[in-house]
Amino acid sequence: MQMKDVINKLKNNNENFIEIYEKTGRKSKKYSELYTDILKTIYYLRKIGIKPGEKIGILGNNSYEWILIDLACMIGGNILFAFHVKDFKKEISSLHERYDLKLVFIDQKYAKGLSSNKQYSIINLLTSEINELKANETYLNPFAEENVFTVTFTSGSTGFPKGIELRMKSARDFISNLVKRFSFYNDDKVIVYFPLSVITSRLYVYCAMLLDFNIVLADSENLVVTLCTCQPTILQGIPYFFESIYKTFWQNIKSSFKTLLVFKLYLIISNILPKKINEKIQRKLFKDIFEFFGGKMRIMVTGHAPINKNVLEFYNNIGLNMYEAYGVTEVGLIAINSPKFHRIGSVGKPFENKEIMIDNNGQILVRGEFSWGSKYLEGSPELNDKVFQKDGFLATGDTGYIDKDGYLFLNGRLKEVITFSNGQDEKVHPSIIETKLNISPLIKQSMIYGDNRPYLTCVIVKNNESITEIEIQEVINNVNNDLPEYLNIKGFVIANEPFSIENKLLTNNLKLIRAMIYETYKKEISALYN
Repeated sequence: MQMKDVINKLKNNNENFIEIYEKTGRKSKKYSELYTDILKTIYYLRKIGIKPGEKIGILGNNSYEWILIDLACMIGGNILFAFHVKDFKKEISSLHERYDLKLVFIDQKYAKGLSSNKQYSIINLLTSEINELKANETYLNPFAEENVFTVTFTSGSTGFPKGIELRMKSARDFISNLVKRFSFYNDDKVIVYFPLSVITSRLYVYCAMLLDFNIVLADSENLVVTLCTCQPTILQGIPYFFESIYKTFWQNIKSSFKTLLVFKLYLIISNILPKKINEKIQRKLFKDIFEFFGGKMRIMVTGHAPINKNVLEFYNNIGLNMYEAYGVTEVGLIAINSPKFHRIGSVGKPFENKEIMIDNNGQILVRGEFSWGSKYLEGSPELNDKVFQKDGFLATGDTGYIDKDGYLFLNGRLKEVITFSNGQDEKVHPSIIETKLNISPLIKQSMIYGDNRPYLTCVIVKNNESITEIEIQEVINNVNNDLPEYLNIKGFVIANEPFSIENKLLTNNLKLIRAMIYETYKKEISALYN
């Protein structure tokens, strides 16, 4: 299987489909119809003067047209630069020169103030532009396996996002490794709601097309209703989403002594029940949560940030299989739990073609033939040498270890490790404490602070306005009681609003931008140390 096989896979597939859920409504296209539209889009690009090999940019929200442009570039031979809306919407006028782009596709709402010229094309108008065009296979020009076919960007948590080139064979490696760990079926349906500018979203799209199963394209705003309506079987989500759902249902279970007792009794007997009987009981006991996810969910993958072990155990105990994974933008998917290799608390076993080494700082280094890039396009020589090392290893910036059975465990980000100012030797990985805080139904988000300070403090986002500071302090006290003294939180600040992409406190992958959170609450945090 190679990436260019997507051509014939789409062309000859009249059974599988892509569903698109947008504010304007819901539409569906069979893969064979999608193939026809891709051919028209390639012809459209040639008609307006875009030649094979020339670079094209795209900046917009998830849409059918976004996928058309992406696949037209891959199959037609144009390198696509996929820009994150959050980071680049104010940079549109400079993208052509900075990245040597022939054309940039943008959403209509970002076109205001731009001079009308041939350098821009409106994503939302593409289907009407190609409607009358002929589907012509003359212009097919797929990239070879060694070719760079797209440029993806880092999440921007440490400054302006940096571009990384991705080769066709690197995308194929992602899909091949998934196939080694999971079984996929013709009636499977993967829901993609992360921005398509995040490369993992596109890789799941390619995977569905190459393996002949279905796609649902949504966004975070309509995710919940889309889950119920489209009944997906595969979902990739961030810990925050899964933790929020867990909190709601766990509160319902705990609210009744009878319900809690039944749940605990079920956990005791579940391991001795025959599989089919156990599944029937799960469907009955946990009907509400199964229906929330659409009723047909069988694979849920989480990553991008640490997730509380209790959350993983809860989902797996009730029959919703959740697998924690680990990957980085610079090298792709590194490890994943799966039905065959599953250890809660780990991120799974690394893939056989990924060589892992732990350096003297506890940092995870990865080397493999299918790494996604050899440098940052806009990175300084010093940064590129630090990350993309001369011996072929990539410095992930994450710390962790491998246990005796080959499972990879993460501790946290190396740059986020907190060192105290009072001479203590202990180092603190803030994410370990944050996952304990975030499991509380009272807390929506949290960020631990304390680098070069004598003790730890935190910024707390309450789950709702009715929650008091006394209640938050009780949660912190409970967490402190489970931790060594040096990990205790000595004070906290209540945030004015949730951390989000819009207020620039979360990355596109929904990771905390710690420096920005600190700057936002610098005055309040500093007061905790006076």
